Amino acid sequence: MATPQATPAADNVSAHEDNQRARRAQLLPAWTGTMGRAWNEVMTFLVRARRRAGSTGVPDAELARRTEQIRSFLWHLEFGHDVRISTLKGYPNRIDEALRLLSREDHRDRVPEDIAHWAAAIHAKFERDNWGQGNSRAGTTSHQNTLTTTSRPITENNNSNNARPRRSRFATVNNTTLPNRGPTPSHSPVSDHGDVPGPVAQPAAAPAIRLPPPDHPIWGTAGIMHGLYMTVRSTPPRTTYHFDPRYLAQKRDAKVLGHNGLAPGDWWPLQMAALYAGAHGSAIKGICGSPTVGAYSIVVSGSSAVYHSLDTDNGDILHYSADSPRTNLPSAPSADTRALQRSLATRGAVRVLRSAGRGAGAGTRVWAPEVGIRYDGLYRVVAQLHDTTATGHGYLKFRRRIQGQRPLAQIRDAVPSRQQKRDEARLRDGY
Repeated sequence: MATPQATPAADNVSAHEDNQRARRAQLLPAWTGTMGRAWNEVMTFLVRARRRAGSTGVPDAELARRTEQIRSFLWHLEFGHDVRISTLKGYPNRIDEALRLLSREDHRDRVPEDIAHWAAAIHAKFERDNWGQGNSRAGTTSHQNTLTTTSRPITENNNSNNARPRRSRFATVNNTTLPNRGPTPSHSPVSDHGDVPGPVAQPAAAPAIRLPPPDHPIWGTAGIMHGLYMTVRSTPPRTTYHFDPRYLAQKRDAKVLGHNGLAPGDWWPLQMAALYAGAHGSAIKGICGSPTVGAYSIVVSGSSAVYHSLDTDNGDILHYSADSPRTNLPSAPSADTRALQRSLATRGAVRVLRSAGRGAGAGTRVWAPEVGIRYDGLYRVVAQLHDTTATGHGYLKFRRRIQGQRPLAQIRDAVPSRQQKRDEARLRDGY
């Protein structure tokens, strides 16, 4: 990957100062508590957030402060301290349980999307490292809200996504690197064992982040990958896509009903980019929604051999399986299914995106884009069908149809364009 161009010395000084102020506003305060305190903070945050969701009088300012404390802790856990991972699992620190609670499906209504995805990403990393049954230490996961491609199946660590680091973690932010150095605490920081203060430990420096130049034709501000950057590892081979911290303020919240500022035919090279644009609320999952509000969006993909054999896509009429037929029965619907059921009750419109996919049946889907992921407009949940697989497992089907928008056949024939396909083929070359 080529080294990005540095910012020219002749840049306008006032514009540079404005950019610096905007970037400093995105930085997180340092976490100075113990691991034991982190567990207490997580539990208190979840309780207060639940009460706030129930309109029981938790002040907005208090919840905002607690939310920032959780983000600070996650940054600290990922980048800022050199602790043995083995001390984080189980009693007394219980960080494994804290991460699971923050990323639980049924906590979506109270936990910000970026925190849920970030916690899931850190937990997945520690799981891969077997919780330090060796010499592994914390501070080695990749930046929050990432999509990782490997030779093995990808697990969700997304989202919203919307992590916005807020004070004094990035020393400087420019068009080349983000050194990610946390300050040395001024008093006894986290020890490796619960609340007992330990000797001051130097924070572990995270890998330098190389950001794309703003004028890059694909990764720049006018390119198809605007808002993201990539990192590449050779051993094991891994390409990871992250949200660019310079442009987090531009990231659109996907938890909005309707078009959300988008137009049918909008296209992105990766689901992570669609997440940044606010089209869909997850970099991996196919359904984004809330059991109390309804579904915001779904992604129709050919990646799943199970769902490919069950679903039918006739363009304006779509049969989409919500629950996994292997694990969930209609008597116990998941949160995603309940979100779709809520949309059926409210007749709320749902954004439908189609992805090229890479799994069984991906090449036989006539309405899917050739590459990338495309927004095909608003569909309405008009019926819930109960069905069973050939082996007798129950699952749910939802039928949708589009309402008076740009013709789907026109979108299919025009998007992605030749230029979009060329750019998609080049994006993995980096910058």
